[in-house]
Amino acid sequence: MHLETLASEFLHSLEDRQIRLPVLPDLAFELHDLMAEQDYDPALVTQALSQEPGVTAALVRSANSVLNRGRVPVATLDMAIMRLGRDRTHALANAHLLKQLFHGTATGKRLLKNAWERTQATAVRATFLADQTAQVEPAEALLLVLLQNLGALPLVAWIDQHEHIDELGTQVRFDALEATAGPSAAAYLLDRWKFPSDQISDVAQRDHWSRNSPGDTLTAADTAQLAHWSVREDGPRPGPALPSLAAYRKWQALQLPVEPGIGGMGDPDQEQRISELGQLLGP
Repeated sequence: MHLETLASEFLHSLEDRQIRLPVLPDLAFELHDLMAEQDYDPALVTQALSQEPGVTAALVRSANSVLNRGRVPVATLDMAIMRLGRDRTHALANAHLLKQLFHGTATGKRLLKNAWERTQATAVRATFLADQTAQVEPAEALLLVLLQNLGALPLVAWIDQHEHIDELGTQVRFDALEATAGPSAAAYLLDRWKFPSDQISDVAQRDHWSRNSPGDTLTAADTAQLAHWSVREDGPRPGPALPSLAAYRKWQALQLPVEPGIGGMGDPDQEQRISELGQLLGP
């Protein structure tokens, strides 16, 4: 069966609610309510996050990472929240809650392993690029990449229940289907979860290389797209010529590094920083 036909069949099954969907943890909704206002109560956020020891440990680790490191090491969750601040705490907590969704059946674990490794590599690069700008919160760029790749989750569930599971469950076929239908599936999930419309749009347009975000400033979607492009550069489905991307032209206009790669990627010192930023998402 042709790839486009399979992708269409998958998306129709998704819209007809014939696929078991991942459930966003209740803590994500609780955090949204607690942190909706600028004058949020950090004590209440600490109390909520302490329900998830894994997320708590990840936030403490993040507060001591190369992105946030201070003179004194952070040892407790409340200290981590204080150092990270509202927006970074919220984005990183949501990122770690979403990370937990990248699991499944035996088939799912095998297929999602590569999806998660690609997601992690892209998210770290998006964080690295955003950190070089004065316009994009790095944790927001990291979270956006995870959201953009969530379509792999319902795709695995669909393959698990498909009569041709042996054919569709190959890594090559799965990756091709995810590239074709993944962003639309991810946008569908976010719509079900009542995410903001602008965030849903950024997710749906993950691979729309011709997209042009409004204004002259860089956005999280721009840095995410540049990160996607860089990860795919040496893969079987590379993106278009880099100068054709509006996000790259914005990057150039701000006189940000472009050699030996976007943001200086390829320079040994910068590659070391990218490696250290990998601590934000853990192993």
